[in-house]
Amino acid sequence: MIVNAETQALIAKFLDNPDDVEVSFQLAHWRSLSNENENYFQQLSEIWVMSSNGAVLDEINERKSVLELNRSLPNHANQKNIVLKWIGSIAAISLLSFVSYWALSTKSETLLTRSTHNGQTDSVFLADGSKIMLAENSTLIYPKVFNKNTRTVYLNKGKAFFLIFKDHKHPFKVIMKESSVSVLGTSFNIALSNNKIDLDVKTGVVSFLPYDKGKTSFLKADEAITYFINSNRIVTRSSLNGDAWLTKNLVFVEAPLEDVCKQLSEYYHVDIKLSGDLMHDKKLNADFKSNSLHEVLQILNVTYGFKTKKIKDIIYLKIPN
Repeated sequence: MIVNAETQALIAKFLDNPDDVEVSFQLAHWRSLSNENENYFQQLSEIWVMSSNGAVLDEINERKSVLELNRSLPNHANQKNIVLKWIGSIAAISLLSFVSYWALSTKSETLLTRSTHNGQTDSVFLADGSKIMLAENSTLIYPKVFNKNTRTVYLNKGKAFFLIFKDHKHPFKVIMKESSVSVLGTSFNIALSNNKIDLDVKTGVVSFLPYDKGKTSFLKADEAITYFINSNRIVTRSSLNGDAWLTKNLVFVEAPLEDVCKQLSEYYHVDIKLSGDLMHDKKLNADFKSNSLHEVLQILNVTYGFKTKKIKDIIYLKIPN
């Protein structure tokens, strides 16, 4: 592990101002490069908090702090002692703001809300380096800065893809109505509607709690479930296409045509149905990348001899007589 002056300065900036999104993102990348980097950051953070008793650092001169740190860096072999001295000097300054810290620490986390509308997507960068991508018509509530043992956000409606920075000491939790998802660090997709929750895991391990005192389900990469809220029922399913809204890629592997129609309906926001029972036993293997609905229907027509007919707001796929 090499901790140079630039990295030390980056850590100092982050500890002084965790709300700086650009600094948080750069530091999150460095922390993710190795376990040594992450351990070093955690140790430094703990020293920072202990030395200042968690005091608010708004009164600290960031430039002075970074310069003080950089002046201490040349003796790399004795770096731990140097950092302790640097932290100690900052702690002395921090004592001046102890009264302000005591007042602010009694308050709860400041919550922010991010919402999207029709045809709109958005991204949220969290203070810990995690990133959340919101689909259209979605609402996320999250703290400006995490100051509790658990990093908790709230998905009130819609879909979101979560790319969560790993932190063993501070689990990440997503709360949806009475249900919750908990992780240490991983990537996954959640779709929340009035009557169900779809959970698709991309990487890592995720735990799902359907309701208080319910049975916890554990999902690994490429696994998915649907939780039906009204009946408290959980069904396992294919994890393909859970994040299609984000990747613009629809993949079907030995998929029954009835399931294909359901997924196409959801993705393109139209109602597509099979007409008759002749094709329900057929399977589809296909990979659609940023294709329009018209292009997809043309491929199905050529492959299976379908003819499409639209009646009101429903598209029917039918084999001609």
